[in-house]
Amino acid sequence: MSARGPDDPRPRRIDVLGCPFDAVSFAETVAEIRDQGKCVIFSTHIMSEAEKLCDRIAIVHRGRILACDTLAGLRDATGLHYLEDIFLLYVRGPA
Repeated sequence: MSARGPDDPRPRRIDVLGCPFDAVSFAETVAEIRDQGKCVIFSTHIMSEAEKLCDRIAIVHRGRILACDTLAGLRDATGLHYLEDIFLLYVRGPA
């Protein structure tokens, strides 16, 4: 699947469950779209994918954005390293 050019503003939806993507071709496709200056909205429950693929991360719980920043910014704000731990802190609150 080739990405559209920068003069094509139409949104593009990639349904990972419905596509024959392997992890490498998916990451390459996301990078290609991002390199064209387009926004890629990526929804996942797999935190390691978000850590690798996302420039900014929004933690959404029950329809509300609880945090939105770069991974480094979220780490600085929480003092935690792993995105899964950061997610749980925002969703559950401090221990």
